Amino acid sequence: MAVSLAKPAGRLIVIRVANFGWNLAAKLKIDGQTVANIVQGRRYDRRIPAERHVLTVSVVPSILLSQPTSITLKVRVGGT
Repeated sequence: MAVSLAKPAGRLIVIRVANFGWNLAAKLKIDGQTVANIVQGRRYDRRIPAERHVLTVSVVPSILLSQPTSITLKVRVGGT
């Protein structure tokens, strides 16, 4: 029997709302690493390790006076 060395994980879903802007993308970073530019009609849906993460979203291309927004998220095993 093979033993899985993968970390326990949960699922992260980030949905880009339609009124975000037709020519803009939401740049998603997890723990400082860019993981996606979410364009209109798309979303980010991936398994990530079950632990604390800092999610940061910014506008691409950057708009004058727009600032990235960050939150801390605790991902639980099997959670969404």
